[in-house]
Amino acid sequence: MIRDSKQIIDSIPHHEVVITEGEEILKQLSPQFAQQKEQEDKINNLETKVGSMESKLDNITSMLTKALNQ
Repeated sequence: MIRDSKQIIDSIPHHEVVITEGEEILKQLSPQFAQQKEQEDKINNLETKVGSMESKLDNITSMLTKALNQ
């Protein structure tokens, strides 16, 4: 059982390459897929940026609260 799990973990990089290359092929063959993938990537980037901004705003709010309470 442990050996099987190790083999699965060791095969992850290979499968990541297969997924990436498969998506690139699909982008070339299907403009609709390429457009959907581009939109997904943009949304993911925006979500990351919003999350970062949210964290920074929380820090600023915390700092202001501390400053006002002193």
